[in-house]
Amino acid sequence: MKKILFVCYGNICRSTMAEALLKYYLEKNNITALVESRGTSREELGNPPYYLTIQLLKDKNIDPNIYLKNKIAQQLQDKDFNDFDYIFCMDKRNLKSTQALSGNNKHKVHLLSSLMGKDTDVADPWYTRDFNATYVDIMCTMPKLLELCK
Repeated sequence: MKKILFVCYGNICRSTMAEALLKYYLEKNNITALVESRGTSREELGNPPYYLTIQLLKDKNIDPNIYLKNKIAQQLQDKDFNDFDYIFCMDKRNLKSTQALSGNNKHKVHLLSSLMGKDTDVADPWYTRDFNATYVDIMCTMPKLLELCK
């Protein structure tokens, strides 16, 4: 069973959205994998996913009560580098922070867009308020993520 971790800054918008979306599509495709998310910052620790992230998921008919049940923001920890097969960062800033902590596990840390052969950040809705752009960026990678989990 593959173990996937998504990382952003606060763990309340992008990484939680990616976590919920991958869990949803794994279930729809009858694929088993462990999927979680973390943040590089302590800023949002213990907070639930941002309400606009929850709203977007509901708008897409993805129940956050199922796919983000009891989810609170958590900070990336040293043990995560041993516990997960793939660690996908939402942007270059968090990629750099995550790589700096990864020690001998740098090979596990990737920019999410690299799955598509790109070097671009997932749109950050915290600043733009465009949660749909974030959704589109994440969904572009979904076929590759599903393939990784098979």
